[in-house]
Amino acid sequence: MSGSPFTQTLQGLDRLQTGIKPFQDDPNTTEDDEAPPHFGQPYAPNDPWREPRRHQAGAGHHSPEDQGPPGDFIIHSVPESNKSRWSHIDDLDSFFKRVYEYHQRHGFYVMICEDVLKLVKFVFVVVIAVVIFECVNYPVLFKNEQPSRPDWHVGDKITPSDIFLRSDQIQLSGLTLLGLLLACVFWLTKVGATAYHFFQYWDIKMFFNEALRVSDDELSSVSWPEVQKRIIKAQSEYLMCIHKDHLTELDIYHRILRFKNYFVAMVNKDLLPVEIQIPFLGAKTVLSQGLKYNLEFLFFKGPWATFNQWHLRDEYKKTSQKKELVDSLQKKIAFVALGNLILMPVILLWQVLNSFFSHAELIKRKPELLSNRTWSLYSRFYLRHFNELDHEFQGRLNRAYKPATKYMDLFSNPLHAVIFGFFRYICGAIMGIILVLICYDEDVMAVEHVLTLLSILTFAVIFSSSFIPDENLVFNPEKSLTAVLAHVHYFPETWKGRAHTHEVMGELGELFPFKAEYLIGELFSPILTPFILFFNLRPKAPQLVDFFRNFTVDVVGVGDVCSFAQMDVRRHGNAEWQTAITEDTPAKTNHYTQAEDGKTEMSLVHFTLTNPDWVPPSESTNFIAALRGHAAKDAEALATVQEEALEENSLYNSLNSMDAAGGLYSSIANEMLGDARHVRMVGPSGSPGAMFLQSTRSPNGDELEGGEQYVEGSLYQTRTGSMLESVHQGLVATTGGTGRSSMMISSHFRPNQSQLLNSRLVGPAASTLMPTPNLGKDLRRLGLEYIEADMSFSALYLHELHHRMAGGGLGSTSQTTTSTIQSNRRNLAEASRYEFQRGNSLNELDEESLPLVDVGDNHHGPLLGSSLPS
Repeated sequence: MSGSPFTQTLQGLDRLQTGIKPFQDDPNTTEDDEAPPHFGQPYAPNDPWREPRRHQAGAGHHSPEDQGPPGDFIIHSVPESNKSRWSHIDDLDSFFKRVYEYHQRHGFYVMICEDVLKLVKFVFVVVIAVVIFECVNYPVLFKNEQPSRPDWHVGDKITPSDIFLRSDQIQLSGLTLLGLLLACVFWLTKVGATAYHFFQYWDIKMFFNEALRVSDDELSSVSWPEVQKRIIKAQSEYLMCIHKDHLTELDIYHRILRFKNYFVAMVNKDLLPVEIQIPFLGAKTVLSQGLKYNLEFLFFKGPWATFNQWHLRDEYKKTSQKKELVDSLQKKIAFVALGNLILMPVILLWQVLNSFFSHAELIKRKPELLSNRTWSLYSRFYLRHFNELDHEFQGRLNRAYKPATKYMDLFSNPLHAVIFGFFRYICGAIMGIILVLICYDEDVMAVEHVLTLLSILTFAVIFSSSFIPDENLVFNPEKSLTAVLAHVHYFPETWKGRAHTHEVMGELGELFPFKAEYLIGELFSPILTPFILFFNLRPKAPQLVDFFRNFTVDVVGVGDVCSFAQMDVRRHGNAEWQTAITEDTPAKTNHYTQAEDGKTEMSLVHFTLTNPDWVPPSESTNFIAALRGHAAKDAEALATVQEEALEENSLYNSLNSMDAAGGLYSSIANEMLGDARHVRMVGPSGSPGAMFLQSTRSPNGDELEGGEQYVEGSLYQTRTGSMLESVHQGLVATTGGTGRSSMMISSHFRPNQSQLLNSRLVGPAASTLMPTPNLGKDLRRLGLEYIEADMSFSALYLHELHHRMAGGGLGSTSQTTTSTIQSNRRNLAEASRYEFQRGNSLNELDEESLPLVDVGDNHHGPLLGSSLPS
């Protein structure tokens, strides 16, 4: 029997390393140190093939088999024919990140070429730095001394051999030798990493070619959602994750974005970034790339990090060890700050040289780029949804760039315009005179420093022009800012109705600074980082320890993730945002546990739209259904409301706001507003829904799949889905299926295509309302970005509902005093009313400020930490 396949399978499984280790408590600890509950029954650590029955993350329903008695287990066995190097992958986090990176970076050869050239680039920077500082004879170069070669005479030209020192003349200083030693160690480390990555990339290439059946030539034409679907399908064939038979979209997102979700949550709860006082500039939010790397090292990637690969270290889950953890974290932060202080000269030199080589030619060619704007690193966490991949988020920022620039240009400083206009006039006049003289006699070019003067004057003219506003610019700040908000989705409530103020412009400028300001901040970050770590971050160690313990959950098949990333509207939803939609709000939170600015609700809607096959938990499904129902009711009301009462309709204001975004967004909004105007002119036809002609077949007679129904030219599914579909559904219901948009579009397309296009423009762009694959291809050829438009409308509508609950509309002229973005949201320490004492005793959290956790009827498991009440 020992040689049977079944026994061999068990022996093989017994040697596997499990991805999620169970929480094991110290048997000598007290009751206060009781291990936090997980998503199911605990299992023996020495029995990795014994799989516990747990709820699967991201699923709103479970089969009866998933709710077996304690001790029930599953043996995962893979047929010999299906076993491969992709079966039972130990580190799925790194694997899925490489898969995503492979797709976004366009394949194996591009990645390898890029990595090799990065090594060459580093060598070039080091060599050119040594040459500049140690190998150039500057007295000869500037003609302060004569060349040392005997055949040189006065009047002879200086050759390169005269400028560079001979090898016997070069004497490297001790600081240069130390820098070279550090550079060599760093470069050899990168060479080893590149060689290791070569084999990793090749493995991912084989995974794409064999498991996902995506060839190298097809990679650029296959979208990430399609790759993700194939990964989920490959799980059933290769069993990459041993802990569950089926992967969900949320599982993949959790593994790729595990640590980024923590950063987004810490920014949302005001733990990050830090704010420092700068002389003459006041309080400034600081979050540079260098500081971010240090935070990643402290929390996630360093040898003493709070995370050990995919799970939070056990000691962070015990309340009794809090004092030791806080002291330890403060020491680690101080140690990292000291390391940054010691390496500051080397890092600063690298920053200066790398920035100079990267931007020198570009700035010379286009000096106005310094006056262009860019999204700050802080904005890239503040504006990001939970579970939003890099390409999804970057697409939103790219769409918001032009309207944000247009809005910021409206607030040009008149004093700056006058001063720089004067400089542009003077510099332009001098430059023109020199150019005329050169045209008259080219010998003028031989005059010393003429070319230098021309270069400086050209730069000054272009740079000064960037501060002079466009004389044809129309001052319409409300519309311009609304176009920005339609893409960024998050903004303080004090911005509404106050787009014309400099306070709002300044707060957006903190998220969207000048390129020159951003580059200067990055250049000086090596100087500021050690002081920020020691004086600003180290005192926050108690809140950081609390944060990781209280907002971490263990997900089967995934490991420990940020609980906010579960997008659970019951545990982390904001009741103020949900009450505007339904009185029966699922949120059971307070200021400590809720996500600010509606981020949980907004992230849930975004993820549902982006991943149409994902089935949310029941509370999330009910919230989305309530939101769609509210939109449909507003649509029905919009079609019958009197003209003078339109401003009171949240949907009307949201569609007007969406119209400001232009392009497809404006087209969709205008079509729906046109439908509403049409209904008010001709009157409603029958009761809502009375004229629905429902069928399970499309106009051309094809059977519809997945529960879809054809309703008067609108193709939609019966499950929860698109917000715009709900609006259109309400309008069509009121008109008895005679909406104006259907007739308008059908006049430009043949019947079948017009009905499909209409269903996309005003229909299935969300979770389970995505069109059939052929329809999706047709729409991509038409260049429609309907999912993004649907999300923009959803964000505007949510903000409108929330603001109306607070007593104003999106277009109202509220006179609320503005403040910085940080002060608009309650600080995490203030919300929890927790103050850490360095004595022997710990202050307890006030009972009213504790997270309200209901462990019954849950799908994702309770929050970690025995300090939280059950």
